[in-house]
Amino acid sequence: MKRLFILLFLFPVFLASLQAGENKGLVCADLMKVFQSYKGTQAADAYLKAKAKDLQESIDKLKGEISSLDKLLKSGILSREEKEKKSKEMEAKKKELENRIKSSNLVMMQERRKKVEEVLKEIEQKVAEYARKKGYRIILDKKDILFVEEGLDITDDLIKFINQEYEKKGKS
Repeated sequence: MKRLFILLFLFPVFLASLQAGENKGLVCADLMKVFQSYKGTQAADAYLKAKAKDLQESIDKLKGEISSLDKLLKSGILSREEKEKKSKEMEAKKKELENRIKSSNLVMMQERRKKVEEVLKEIEQKVAEYARKKGYRIILDKKDILFVEEGLDITDDLIKFINQEYEKKGKS
């Protein structure tokens, strides 16, 4: 439905630009490829991996504490009172582990969503800048197009541009 709407809406614009002799007004790009190739996406991925690693280390530490308590409980060297105390401690740590896992998953989902939104906003701004610079009036996502001439696909040039802009921003 969305594609049909896009085609029905943009087809008259496309025809008008062809009739005017302008072939530079309408181009397309593979926005998924642009997203995946963007250095800002790669930086966001690295940030998320580091964040996940930190959270996982905290979970692993707690698992180690639970494992140690379990070994101690199974060793047979504890008195009944000590065993009860350690059993309660282990149950508390298991609940803490469960809560930490849930919390970590929630944090990672929120962080991932935030980073994706940031990267998409950056890409959108850079695509608009690129379009103005090159004189394009419309850049369509290639996935929404049934056919496009090879010369109208600007994906590689767009990736090069946004990565150069990203590097300039990093050096500023």
